[in-house]
Amino acid sequence: MNKSKILYLITLLVVSFLGYQLGHIFFSGEDDLEIQSEKHNAQEEEIEIKKTFGKNFKKLENNKFKLMKNDKENLSLRDALLRNGLLTNYNSLRPYFPESKVGNELLEYSTVFEFHIVKGHELSIIAKEKMDYLRSHPEEAVEALKVVFDRLPNKFSNEKQRLLQFASRFEMSESVKTDFLFDEIKRPLTRDQEGLIEGTSLFNTTIAFRSLANVLGNDPGKLGPYLIEAVESHGKDLETQMALIHFYSRYDPIVARELKDKYEIKDRMKSDSE
Repeated sequence: MNKSKILYLITLLVVSFLGYQLGHIFFSGEDDLEIQSEKHNAQEEEIEIKKTFGKNFKKLENNKFKLMKNDKENLSLRDALLRNGLLTNYNSLRPYFPESKVGNELLEYSTVFEFHIVKGHELSIIAKEKMDYLRSHPEEAVEALKVVFDRLPNKFSNEKQRLLQFASRFEMSESVKTDFLFDEIKRPLTRDQEGLIEGTSLFNTTIAFRSLANVLGNDPGKLGPYLIEAVESHGKDLETQMALIHFYSRYDPIVARELKDKYEIKDRMKSDSE
């Protein structure tokens, strides 16, 4: 590990605290986001919508075909996404979600989740509908998320982290949620050709651990065994081990220091930098 990679890791660890705080704010709903939607005049919007969904609109205009109910709902959602500049992100996420009712709900929620606390916004209504549906189908949602997380690339780490925290609050079997989140804590992180982790994906592991704390509580006695097994499971992945131990220090700083010594974190960092 060269000096630039060490600086990269230190920067990520510093930002991890900020990421945790932002996640807390998001789920507590204490702070409202200020969202400024893109404004289009009626003519430009009509042209753009027709260009994107030309075939469906042609059918309506010619009165030759009737759209099914699901098609109408889909057009309404996409219309809202287009107005708010989210259609591209929706289309980018789509290949990674199962083609099922719960898969579609997860996809749509992943696209609009940031709007759920913006009162009065059209997307806040959509977000709430998606949240309500997923909360009422927790087992199906978790099974679908397993598929999503097997497919989802690192560039969508922000969406994954929100989904992890959201799922941790489902009302369902604690053991099922625990197993699901622990599998994500142990999931190896992919890297680029230079060995670096893309974007904020280093925090996938720590956010999964934070989500586990949502289920088990902040008791170090309950979380400790999961931490130790997770650190061991990441083997030679120094960055992930360090991130996990650093994150655990908020629960038990003494044990965290002991683990750093046990796994020789400082010595390994020094050795890799030489």
